[in-house]
Amino acid sequence: MATKEETATMNEIADLKAQIANLQKLIAAERPAALPAKLMQDREAEYQEKVKELSRSCLDRTQEFAVKRWGGDSGVGWYRVWIKPENGHAEPGTLVLIIPARSEHEALGRYRELNGIRSLDVDLKETFELLKPAEAAEALKNPASYQNISA
Repeated sequence: MATKEETATMNEIADLKAQIANLQKLIAAERPAALPAKLMQDREAEYQEKVKELSRSCLDRTQEFAVKRWGGDSGVGWYRVWIKPENGHAEPGTLVLIIPARSEHEALGRYRELNGIRSLDVDLKETFELLKPAEAAEALKNPASYQNISA
């Protein structure tokens, strides 16, 4: 026969096992409810990240893309490229990009590619200007400072 102390210990162990079982049931019941909340938090974080990215100007995003795509090419110069306005005055929204390229023609082709100009029959008067290395470095730090063009 079990002594009084052994019986008390066995009762405590049984109580602890029952508490553990109840806690496991509660956790299992809460898990499905917590999952959608976690998904919503993840979606909100992704949304905020996308909003942050899209809040940057088109110029900044396009310039960053050009540098990532072609900036590592060896032996390239940096060209400031834009579409020359018909009336000779820079129109608001004219996209002036600093493009790494080996030649003027390559810079013009890359400019067209970045701007989604795919047709060969498009008659655009694109203009380019070869930048000195120091000018290119400054332009890449602050692309907006190189938006002022004179036709």
